[in-house]
Amino acid sequence: MTNFTIVLSHELAALRMDRGLRQQFARGEMHRVVRGAYIRTAEFTALDSDARYRARVAAVSRLLPDTQFSGDSAAALWRLPCLGKWPDLVHAASPRQSGGRSGALVQRHGIGLDPNATQIDGITLTSLARTLAEIACGPSFARAVGMLDDGLRQPVPGEFRSGRTAPTREQVIGELESLGRIAGRARAARAIDFADPASGSLGETVSRVQMLALGIPLPEIQVPFYDRLGLIGITDFYWRELGLIGEFDGHSKYGDRRRFDTHLTAEEVLVAEKEREDRLRAVAGGIVRWGWRVAMNRPELGALLEARGLRGRRRGGFDRKRA
Repeated sequence: MTNFTIVLSHELAALRMDRGLRQQFARGEMHRVVRGAYIRTAEFTALDSDARYRARVAAVSRLLPDTQFSGDSAAALWRLPCLGKWPDLVHAASPRQSGGRSGALVQRHGIGLDPNATQIDGITLTSLARTLAEIACGPSFARAVGMLDDGLRQPVPGEFRSGRTAPTREQVIGELESLGRIAGRARAARAIDFADPASGSLGETVSRVQMLALGIPLPEIQVPFYDRLGLIGITDFYWRELGLIGEFDGHSKYGDRRRFDTHLTAEEVLVAEKEREDRLRAVAGGIVRWGWRVAMNRPELGALLEARGLRGRRRGGFDRKRA
């Protein structure tokens, strides 16, 4: 479902109503998504960055209805999490023999049309398995793994993809093989192999990718802890040999609300988090926490974990690169 309405200038011109659109645009009441397609400015400003990119894809779909969207554009429609920004361009698949000719509205990739294409919001796009295979070929390993972790996870009731079965790792590998000699194929294979649908969030995925790059022993993820009162909670990371719990706290200003009743006040969340942490410390050796800033800074995350006894395989300090 979308929460915006796209208006096409050529449709209004056919009805001789385009003058009103031009006047509304001049007054700032309409926002041009792409040339020839508009959304009410009030609707556009209410959209987050993900929805704004989906609006661009939807606009191009209205202008070029026979397009099969792929890559980042399909990923956005599948509601996969994006590390960083969405591209400015809209991406689409095209037959191999076409050579991937692009135009002003869309960048086409001559990697073949997906015979298993589907529709979301009335827009034709590549299947989730094919979309993940294409994304895995991208230049950012962390970005690819973030989408793979989410896409391979079976959706729960209430989520956007609820009712659709998530593809298996083998299906994504099969789609990668069907793409042929595509750039980034070796990197994609590594990303698909490393992906873990048990990951609880994009921040956790980025943290795990950084640990891999640092050579730090990879932890168990989503580990439940119990005490005499019952389940304490499910932790993001756990290094069993050290009895060390790792928690990514990038979910809200006042701690991690997804662990508690969302109707709690900020103060009540803090109290609940403190009680949870006290119970975890009683059954584990320790807890280390970090947020987005540290997760995105490889040497800082490495130093934080090294201080807790987790040394990387590399000598002479941590890799200075970021995610």
